Amino acid sequence: NTDAADSLADLLATWGHEVEVAYDGAAGLDLIRRQRPDVVLLDIGLPRLNGYEVAKALATDGYRPPTLV
Repeated sequence: NTDAADSLADLLATWGHEVEVAYDGAAGLDLIRRQRPDVVLLDIGLPRLNGYEVAKALATDGYRPPTLV
């Protein structure tokens, strides 16, 4: 749900957090690998790659993965 993702991103940004949004798992995985965030709010029902597939890919990247929520 892009509206929910954007609303949550706006709220977190208002609280002073640096926020990036991806709307599918493949884009999210690419963004995580480029940005190396501390925390990722990850939906398990994402298109292209679901949240479980993103988490599995991060676990095999060879660096400490972010905290996934």
